[in-house]
Amino acid sequence: MYKRIVVFVVITLLIYTTPVHAHIMNTTNMYTDIEKSPDKDAILYTYALNLIFTDEVRYKPANKLLQKDFAVWYSHFLALNLTEKQAIKNALDKGWINFEDEALTYRQLNIVLLENRVELEKPGETVTRGGYARFIMKYAKLKLSAGHTLLDKAAVKEGPTGIISTVQEPNKHTNRLYTLTVDGKDYQLAEHPSVVNNSTDPLVWQGQRVKTSLVGTQAVSDRIDRTESKEGSKLHYLEIETVEKKNQIATQAKKEPQQEKIVRPFLGWVVIGLLVLLGWILFTRQNKRK
Repeated sequence: MYKRIVVFVVITLLIYTTPVHAHIMNTTNMYTDIEKSPDKDAILYTYALNLIFTDEVRYKPANKLLQKDFAVWYSHFLALNLTEKQAIKNALDKGWINFEDEALTYRQLNIVLLENRVELEKPGETVTRGGYARFIMKYAKLKLSAGHTLLDKAAVKEGPTGIISTVQEPNKHTNRLYTLTVDGKDYQLAEHPSVVNNSTDPLVWQGQRVKTSLVGTQAVSDRIDRTESKEGSKLHYLEIETVEKKNQIATQAKKEPQQEKIVRPFLGWVVIGLLVLLGWILFTRQNKRK
């Protein structure tokens, strides 16, 4: 009986103290080598569109983008669900690339992604990985055939802008994701959002301003099957800028996280104390019965 009580207390503590957080990515944790790159924001943006698909620790923004890598990334973007070899062969067959081990050119990028609609000054110039992201960010809203854009193909659209007035933390019972109130409306933060901001803690964003954002209805930002979430649109990309200190909302936002830090540990110790007391009472009663 005593062992059961101990197990009960331990499990309860684990359930209570286990946080639920989105995996928020910025220039410090997405890749180890992009923070000083001039294309860092574009890399975050392009990643949010699923047009970058690599799990390497380093992105290597100054390196040439090989045609075989682009073939894999673009296949992932189109949700073709192919292996790396299959994606490269498919790209060669369709004429998206010519030689898998050679660098991609802007001409190829323009033809494959933008239906050759952009007049390039140097179409034969090879594309760096950073330049690729910069190109995507620049032309993501360009109207293509049937009025579609790269944003449409990525199943996202431009989202809210304005002050983040409140930030609601995840709730294990009703809402497992952060909820941001932007310009008076509530938006859930996606599971793997890309955020242009120094902090990956949403509580710090309260009182700051969303400059640009992207929302989508995919269940997960990097999900390949494009399944729409029943919970509605979520924020997949955010560019957040700090509001000046004289702004009243920004001042209030600085105070609230400090209050959270004081209140939450206190409540935690209260719960722990009650659980320990419950365990002691049950243990004492069990000994008396013996």
